[in-house]
Amino acid sequence: MITADKLRADHIVNYLLYMWQVEDLIRACDLDMDKLECSLLSRYSIEGEEAKEIKRRYAELLDMMLGEGLRQEGHLNILRIVLMQLEDLHRNLLADPKEQLYTSLYYQVLPYIVGLREKSDGKECGEIETLLEGIYGYYLLKLQGKPVTKETTEALSRVGNFLTLLSERYKTKDEND
Repeated sequence: MITADKLRADHIVNYLLYMWQVEDLIRACDLDMDKLECSLLSRYSIEGEEAKEIKRRYAELLDMMLGEGLRQEGHLNILRIVLMQLEDLHRNLLADPKEQLYTSLYYQVLPYIVGLREKSDGKECGEIETLLEGIYGYYLLKLQGKPVTKETTEALSRVGNFLTLLSERYKTKDEND
């Protein structure tokens, strides 16, 4: 969870992707703290107060997931709020005439947004969430050892550049607020 804190401060998009992975790891342990400790937390090479803090934070996430009915799918409300903030910032940046670089990168990834939406089984979500789901799907394919085309890898590189700029703008906005 130390990783999550650092990512939240430095790169909000990577924070969301990391937390989505944490949610999936908790689900893989059937939202059971004992299973989580045996299969995941025991692998941390830390002890003492730091280990207790990590265990406490995983337990909090597990409890939130149970409380929000996220046993099978979905994301925690705390993560959905961050995603909504990113979607709002995205729209504001596109409307800002001074954000030419952002707008230019957006138009480079727009075809990927359209393509991902065509593959999304009609699920309604914002453009940033669409891109995040595409990247997360790519990570899952790589973890499973499944092949990924060169075109997909190149597309995700552009998406990554765009989302990195969005993260930078979010960090700047957050620091100024």
